[in-house]
Amino acid sequence: MLLVGCSDATDKEEASKTEETILKETSQEETNAEAVSTDNVQNKVKEKTSSEENADIQEQTEEATENAAVESTSTENQKNLSEEEAKTTTATSQTATSEQYNYMSYENARFGFIVQYPDTFKAGRAPDNGDGLGFSNGEAEISAYGSFDVFEDNLQSYYEFATDDVVGPIALQKRGDDYFIVSFVDANDNIVYQKSNLQAGVISTVRLTYPASQKEKYDELVNHVVDTFVPSSGDR
Repeated sequence: MLLVGCSDATDKEEASKTEETILKETSQEETNAEAVSTDNVQNKVKEKTSSEENADIQEQTEEATENAAVESTSTENQKNLSEEEAKTTTATSQTATSEQYNYMSYENARFGFIVQYPDTFKAGRAPDNGDGLGFSNGEAEISAYGSFDVFEDNLQSYYEFATDDVVGPIALQKRGDDYFIVSFVDANDNIVYQKSNLQAGVISTVRLTYPASQKEKYDELVNHVVDTFVPSSGDR
């Protein structure tokens, strides 16, 4: 009987320990489950935060790219506008300082020289002896005339005669075997530009007069008239 009672007490004690162990294990499992759940929540929060941060970064990048594209387009437009303005300004400047002319030709019937003049210049009255003709636009003048050689082939004499009325320094003088070119400012502040050719017993001259203040305006015209001037061949 004593042995049996001792065995029952032992069984109860072991049963109690087993129940306690089961309760501890259950509690530990619940604690572990709660820890796992907490970890899952934290991981989800981190994933959401990371996703939101990535979305913000991507949005900022897209916005920066869009702004850069807009700024680049604006800069390019400003550059093109500046180039167009520069072209317009240059074209206006050229129009203000240089005129385009349509030229006509005059051939002298008596001596045979030929001179070109702009169609905006009007011819003056022809002299009775028919030695030449003058043209004017009201501001500048072109005179072309000829005569027989009275200085006996002495080109220097014609040069001195052309510069008799020079009051200041001669700006340009050039001489060849049968021609001379001279340019100066006269007493009326006009530029005088003259070319004379002496050949076959005839001296042929083209002379241009225009305001010194309008030099740039008439430079192209002067060069054209002088370069295309055809002196007398003396065969008439």
